[in-house]
Amino acid sequence: MSNAPDLTRAVAILTENDPPRVWSFIVTVFGDLAQREGDALSGRLLARMADVAGLRPETVRVALHRLRKDGWIDSHRVGRRSDYTLTAFGRAQSAAAAPRIYSDRAPETKEWTVLLANPSEPAAALAEVANRTNAVLLGDAALLVPNSVDEIDNGLLCIRSGEVDIPDWVRALAGPEEIKIAYRGLHGRLQRAEPLLPDRDTSLVGATTRVLIVHSWRRVLLRHPDLPAALLPEDWPGEQCRRVVADLLSRLPRPVLDTLETLAAD
Repeated sequence: MSNAPDLTRAVAILTENDPPRVWSFIVTVFGDLAQREGDALSGRLLARMADVAGLRPETVRVALHRLRKDGWIDSHRVGRRSDYTLTAFGRAQSAAAAPRIYSDRAPETKEWTVLLANPSEPAAALAEVANRTNAVLLGDAALLVPNSVDEIDNGLLCIRSGEVDIPDWVRALAGPEEIKIAYRGLHGRLQRAEPLLPDRDTSLVGATTRVLIVHSWRRVLLRHPDLPAALLPEDWPGEQCRRVVADLLSRLPRPVLDTLETLAAD
């Protein structure tokens, strides 16, 4: 059952002052509801969900064209209906982010790695390591990685340890104030939306609300590396958000796609 007025108010809270871009919203829809090979969503369903989210349904066609051009989705006809599926590339991108988005806890670490570059030379090797690891830049020539690192460039000094004392200035680099502000804002919206959600809902509005929660969460979460709590500020609000997100998603379970398509056709 769905309490549509309350869910509509929850949607308004989740999108207030910052509505998602249509193409980004669609990426989240696929990542949350249709990530498996063979899962398909119709253009009609995507337009209905965009409408519920406060987005103009006519912009969905343009967003789908962009995502096809960028290699994220494929399309095919089913009678008079256009269906869309993630490409292999799209599934790989979604699968890479999913463990972090849906994890119920921050990662842990048993080994720390400090990398130092020659300060008199460009630190291109540090940039390469930072791009492929969850790392914190400590300056132009130093990098802290909360796990072991393989394939280290010979020009880097590598220090490995099972224990590291983390000073506050490093925590501030790992969890900058602008990210903390974003988490606090999200936490406030989630808390305001929480009383409006039923204990369980599988309606079209409920599915859209679920996607908007995931979308709001991933937009902040993916702005920073996946770091353990030991490396983050003591007042880091990310884990508060994680707990609320997990609770709300348990009340809005992932719907059956065929059921959603039927609801979209009504």
